[in-house]
This record gives sequence, C-alpha cells and structure tokens, in this order.
Amino acid sequence: MTISEIKVETVQAYIRADDEELETLNILLIASKAAVMSYTGLTVDQLDEHEDLTVAVMLLCADLYDNRQFSVEHNRINPAAKLIMDLYSTNLL
Repeated sequence: MTISEIKVETVQAYIRADDEELETLNILLIASKAAVMSYTGLTVDQLDEHEDLTVAVMLLCADLYDNRQFSVEHNRINPAAKLIMDLYSTNLL
C-alpha cells in the first residue's frame, strides 16, 4: 500500500477508533502525510515509490491521535517513524 492509497478507514482500524472520529482521523491523516513529505523532502509521487513510508504515516496518525491535548510530555518524533523517514530524507540540515 502506498501513501496515496491510505484511506481514513485504514487509519481508523489501525488505531481502533470509533466512527465518530472519522473527521478527526481524516485531518490527522492529511497532517501526517504532509509531515512525512516535509521531513523527507520528497514529492507525493516519490513518497509512493517507498511503501515502507506508509508505516511512518500510520505511526504518526496514531501518535497525533493519542496526543491530542495542547501540551504533551515530550516533543519527539515517533522513533520508528523517524527511522523509516530518515532512510529517504533529502533534507539533511
């Protein structure tokens, strides 16, 4: 499955959320895709060449869902998502 093929229902099943959360999950999916694109510096088409980045998007969706409050105890990227995104990062600043 590529990043562009991820549906909100896939995210819902992954994080075991109720149907009432679909709108929120859609927003989190859009944000997670944008975060992976920004972090790696890859275009949408380039992201789809690497199916393992789908896992990074799903992990970010889960983290965003689990940490919806305004303040969190840490401001780190999920280590597993970071590991996957680092494989393809062109933003080496």
